[in-house]
Amino acid sequence: MIIKTLAELAEPDEASLVIRPLGIDPARVAEGVAEYRQDVIASFELADVVPDTTRASYDRVRTIYSYGVFCYDLYTVAGNQARLVAEQALRERFLPFYGGTVTFVDRRGVDHQLAPVRFSDLFDRDDPLVRRGWRLKLRSGRSIEFNGMLASLLRWAREERLLGGQRDRWQDRFRITFRNYAAHSEYHREMPDDAAAEIFHLSQLINQIWGALDGTGVRREIVALAWTETSVMYGSADTFRVDDRMPTDAACCVMRADPLDRTLLNSFDTRYELTARPLEYLWGPGTWPDAAQWLSREQPEGDEVSGLDRLFLLRYLDNRLYMPQRARIAAALDSTDTTGRWYLLRADYPADAFGHQRQVLTHTRGHADSGFCRECPAESVAEGTWQEIIGLCAAAGEDVIPQAVPDLRTPLCRAPRWNELTQDGQWVFPAAQPQA
Repeated sequence: MIIKTLAELAEPDEASLVIRPLGIDPARVAEGVAEYRQDVIASFELADVVPDTTRASYDRVRTIYSYGVFCYDLYTVAGNQARLVAEQALRERFLPFYGGTVTFVDRRGVDHQLAPVRFSDLFDRDDPLVRRGWRLKLRSGRSIEFNGMLASLLRWAREERLLGGQRDRWQDRFRITFRNYAAHSEYHREMPDDAAAEIFHLSQLINQIWGALDGTGVRREIVALAWTETSVMYGSADTFRVDDRMPTDAACCVMRADPLDRTLLNSFDTRYELTARPLEYLWGPGTWPDAAQWLSREQPEGDEVSGLDRLFLLRYLDNRLYMPQRARIAAALDSTDTTGRWYLLRADYPADAFGHQRQVLTHTRGHADSGFCRECPAESVAEGTWQEIIGLCAAAGEDVIPQAVPDLRTPLCRAPRWNELTQDGQWVFPAAQPQA
């Protein structure tokens, strides 16, 4: 080992200076890189509710990352530590979630209430409180296998709805893989931006399990959308005008939607969920002057809804799998449109739900027909008749008050409303877009 002086230890690592963003002053590269790296991770703050022990470990990761300007390998150390702290954060959330007393069920079905001082007491090597074969009892009354390791901690957090999002759940296997690699690692070097991404994801996980994650909700405003046979435009209803772009008699409708959702242009459909973000049809079709009068009279307001773990209903009839629908839209269907087999799925995006169910029905290997799917960011909740699925939606707290809507879609919406599944495990699109 080469013994360096304090001054030499304080010299920037050339490798750390080479990897830098554009715009840093060439006369002060080291200072610019140090400021930039700290600015990146400084924005990944934890909520006030996070306990001090978790916060201390998290801040240590950020400190290690900050010193990477002096030693490039510290970026690798910071990334590995971030992967390990995720498990600590989940362990430190476990007991407080149950108020310090957790219930396990033995093989005979007898409950055992445990009040350990530390999480490690549950699975102490010499004197464990949890005996072999015991299962963790959830707040819902269900029980799951639980051994205190990262995989079971992640499953527990999702079962108790501390962690949400099907696409995020899909990443759990990689969290486990990379955590194990960090704990039983080989020599490797990590890019600064990769380590920063790990710190960001760690902050998101910690804040979410403590109920303080921002950014998962969808802020919806009152949006107007107008179209002709060849063009579509949309925007906030407060500033919407068609005079300079479309004829005044252009078709128009009003909805509650995310104004930043660009899929409104080519995926708007009142009957089926095709846009990336959830929307709610309010009025139309009609002309913009008529819409403006309705807006002035009704004064609708925006809202905020969850963009994660959305429930979708899919109908399967005569080898046709129809696109996802919301519960309120499906509840208003005529009896002729409620026949067939219905599926209830949980996903963050309608395309994820549809893609998963299509793979299940074509018997693609690896796709689960119940529960979480390892291959898709979707969860199969139930299948049954239309009435059974609507009842399950109501039991899950979903709004099932029927909302009858006109059959509208813009000319730019080319997405089919169904796929026909073939005997060879493939599917075909309809030759012409059906309107029902």
